[in-house]
Amino acid sequence: MQNPPKTLFIGLITFDIIYQVKQVPTSNEKIVSHHQLLTCGGPATNAAITFSHLSGVSSLMASLGQHDLSSLICNELSKYQVDFLNLSNQTLSPTISSIMVTESTGERAVVSVNAKHKQCKQLPVGFSMDKHQALFVDGHQIQISIDAAQIARQKQYPVIFDGGS
Repeated sequence: MQNPPKTLFIGLITFDIIYQVKQVPTSNEKIVSHHQLLTCGGPATNAAITFSHLSGVSSLMASLGQHDLSSLICNELSKYQVDFLNLSNQTLSPTISSIMVTESTGERAVVSVNAKHKQCKQLPVGFSMDKHQALFVDGHQIQISIDAAQIARQKQYPVIFDGGS
């Protein structure tokens, strides 16, 4: 059997609160959700979990911070067999995304601050791509994504960019 590919994912990690609703509320309206899900999210995080589920080996670098909710996210990543390097040792709450998914259409409305307050200026000391064969970046950690991409390209490893929303 061939060894599974190893990919490093760099980008956004969030604590997602997802609500299934009949419709998105209007201003000053309160509604009751039919279902609620608490999970980790973010483009790089979701990609790392999916890649692991498809038998790849995933490592995720993201700025989570140190907070009571951080341990919930780390436990979930462990459950999905995603190795995680927290780029922040600051006592910050994780980035929280509130998501409402319309039951009949699957359309969503998202409120989040993304990673704009948790930007890392440099890669961790001793950073190496030696344990990976590819790099995935989502653009939420701009400077370290550029630096890691340069290292990956020098090794002729593929660099995947998710430039979504």
